[in-house]
Amino acid sequence: MDNISVLILSTLPDTGIKSLGTKSLIKIHSKYFIDYQLDSIQKALKHINHEIIIASSFDYHKTYKILNNYKKYNINIIRQNFDNINYGGAFLDALSKTSHDNVLCINYGCWFNKDAIKNIIADSRTNTIGVIKQKKLEHLPVSCLIKENTIENLFFDISDYHYGEMFFINSETKKLLLDTIPVQPNINRFSFEILNMLIESGVKFQPAMLNNKNFIFLTSNKHFNKFRKLLNEPISKT
Repeated sequence: MDNISVLILSTLPDTGIKSLGTKSLIKIHSKYFIDYQLDSIQKALKHINHEIIIASSFDYHKTYKILNNYKKYNINIIRQNFDNINYGGAFLDALSKTSHDNVLCINYGCWFNKDAIKNIIADSRTNTIGVIKQKKLEHLPVSCLIKENTIENLFFDISDYHYGEMFFINSETKKLLLDTIPVQPNINRFSFEILNMLIESGVKFQPAMLNNKNFIFLTSNKHFNKFRKLLNEPISKT
């Protein structure tokens, strides 16, 4: 892969921890949560030309104030000032601002290590969706119907393969999105709805398997405490 744009969607607060502000800036030990995300991206893509775009809606001013001073990473922070914005609409809007043909999209509640990233972007010709297999994940309610290593649909509680809020699209799929799916009419859609629109139009997605050691989706204080514990385990060090 020659180049890639990484989109981090910092879009909506989670019920129960909204008072803490954006998840990106929650402190984990001596670092912000987003520092762990950026470190993993940097390690996974150190030999690939890349940019990182943070698409920010909730707590934009705090996010910009802190992250605009980061010089270690190639970061562009964009403000998304739309009514009723959701993650799918945020993705569509940010996509038009990417510089590279290949795009990795990440919900800002995801923690991942470098191996998870490498697995998702293993083949630039193949669109992939991050999937974690587990019987019940209340904080990841959307699951994937998979047949012959192809994802046929994403919806609530249709299988034990849960949508991990991370996906990769190649250059052809990016062009199709920009040409056929406008931002404004879809600004309040979930990201899985945009993926379903692509699947219905004939775009193929393969599952990229995640696991409890290389991926966590954080929506509550309980999840952040789990992440703190994981950082102290040798297997989590990358």
